[in-house]
Amino acid sequence: MQEVKQQLEEFLSSKVIVQDNVLKSSVSKLTAKEICKLSDLVLDNNAVSELEVKRSGTKVTILIYLKEYILIDPPSGWRYGFPKRITKEEYHSIKDLKEWCISNGYPKSEADSYGDYFNIGITGNI
Repeated sequence: MQEVKQQLEEFLSSKVIVQDNVLKSSVSKLTAKEICKLSDLVLDNNAVSELEVKRSGTKVTILIYLKEYILIDPPSGWRYGFPKRITKEEYHSIKDLKEWCISNGYPKSEADSYGDYFNIGITGNI
């Protein structure tokens, strides 16, 4: 988020406000060419899901919606490349979290060794 915020502040020469997962800035003037350049700048970033530009008289408001990520971390996951970062949408599409961990590099034998106590850490707003 900091990287996108910094890029936006440099591009607009304006302060950017961060609220929840939205970056917001207002400027007095923005040409169509600048809007296209801004679009290329932020939408190439994997963390951005949407760019909205609103014009009201001479004021232009830019809203950048960031993807929300969740971290998945099984026991001793650091040994196998965890935690893994996924989007909220990806998380909600997972039917079996244990199987997902196994298919993403966690050893099945180790997962099975925990039996019913295979507790997976989840960080983020689900």
